[in-house]
Amino acid sequence: MEHGPADGTPHILGILRNGNHLSEKTQQDLNKLGFRFKSNHVSHLRNDSLNLIYETNHFAIHYDLSGSHAVLAEDIDFDGIPDYINQVADVFEYVWSVEVDSMNYDAPPTDGLQGGSSKYDIYVSNLPSQYYGLAYTTSGATDENACASYIEIRNNYNASWFQDKTELENIQVTAAHEFYHAIQFGYNCYEEIWMMEATAVWAEDQIYDHINDLYRYMNSWFSRPEKSLNDESNGCSRCYGSFIFFQYISEHIGGHETIRHIWNHSKSYGSQDHPKDFAAIQDGLEEHSSTFQYALSSMAIANRLLANNESDAPYTYEEASDYPISYPSNSGTYYFTGETSIEHPSPVYDYGSRYFSIYTNDPMDLTIMGESFSNVDLDLNVILSLDNGDIVVRNGVSINIDPDLGIDWISAVVTASTDAQSSYSFDLVLSEGYSEDYSLSQLSPNPFYRSTNESGSMNMDILVITPQTIHIDIYNVLGQWIQSFSKAYDEPMSDQFFWYGKNTSGQNVPSGIYFIHISGQEKSFNQKVTIIR
Repeated sequence: MEHGPADGTPHILGILRNGNHLSEKTQQDLNKLGFRFKSNHVSHLRNDSLNLIYETNHFAIHYDLSGSHAVLAEDIDFDGIPDYINQVADVFEYVWSVEVDSMNYDAPPTDGLQGGSSKYDIYVSNLPSQYYGLAYTTSGATDENACASYIEIRNNYNASWFQDKTELENIQVTAAHEFYHAIQFGYNCYEEIWMMEATAVWAEDQIYDHINDLYRYMNSWFSRPEKSLNDESNGCSRCYGSFIFFQYISEHIGGHETIRHIWNHSKSYGSQDHPKDFAAIQDGLEEHSSTFQYALSSMAIANRLLANNESDAPYTYEEASDYPISYPSNSGTYYFTGETSIEHPSPVYDYGSRYFSIYTNDPMDLTIMGESFSNVDLDLNVILSLDNGDIVVRNGVSINIDPDLGIDWISAVVTASTDAQSSYSFDLVLSEGYSEDYSLSQLSPNPFYRSTNESGSMNMDILVITPQTIHIDIYNVLGQWIQSFSKAYDEPMSDQFFWYGKNTSGQNVPSGIYFIHISGQEKSFNQKVTIIR
């Protein structure tokens, strides 16, 4: 992670989960910091040296006015409570109102009376200089995978690296992040740390959208897009930047409720020894007619465009124009000169992406090849930015590119959408293509998950070069006609086709396999799609 302050929770969770595997010397050092190691259980002692408590509706805030943990005693409103503590109290109550009352998360489990009351405990302490705050799991929860918890927050934000934000903003970011951890612990305190950190960073922006502290994780994350989405190495430095995945989901696949649904599914899965982070994500996305593979590949495309124009949906971010990056690091630039060439890029890691710039003056075919993976392991997407400003995205193992479309730039994106291997070696083959009169993208999402009461559609981009009429016919697996569409195009243009999973009478079609036949003036295509209800 970039230099500067951080959330200490992943370090704490690493000790609480795996501390018994540390050396005796390390355990002795951690013992001085309040950690206790007994057989297979690791715990942490609360900061009981704090002498004062201020209780709000939901919180017990522990603090002191003397010693190393003292807060500034300033009390402008003369209510007998230091202004700093009033700020902490007001912020945490607001965070509760958003995360629990508005976003409908379950409140954190109670730890009984371990902090002196049944309220959630916040300890205002003199934390190590690099930490915003810390969340500790503890006993008290009754559900199998749930843990009660408490939070430590700084007694001041005077250090130089906190000065890019006001004291209040620092408290707000810390509270939003750490309290989201407390909520997570109530769903599954054994969930993978990367998902805990990425969604906690995402939560900061949901509650305090104006602060944008999360922007500082983007440069390092976008400089290594080929790394795994769930990489927890180097102190989980990539975990924070992986918020962009959940940002994409919340903006395009069901809103913030989808993230809560993911945590609902995490709650039902196994423990520390059998993480099911991606299974929980897949289940949460299925509730909104989507899949993990679609979300990951779509995010990878959106990360190359970094656009906020509605015309570029679904590959957009609302705040893209404010992001401190332009696009992900490029892994190679390839030129097609009419002769077949085979390029050998560096491998891509599971759940990571590599980006390539492509140049050609002639129709060309771009194909991805490899011996050690199946076609479902790697997604190849080609982004065409047209001269008229339109964006066209094509997906497949082999993709034709015709410069007569009027192309400004071409970017190829290779995304590893499974963890069947830790990394994937592949080749890109540039060979002779063909001139097009129209082209189209794959219908997505496919499979299409849809309940009878849920809105949503499968989408397909159509790019018409020669004026003509495009006909689309849909059939079931028995060859029975389901629905038809047609549209005449008088000039070259890009368009979109939407199918809502309905027949010609407007009724939802049942689960099953369907065939989409698309025909134009010179050629026709067939696509197979699956609907799951």
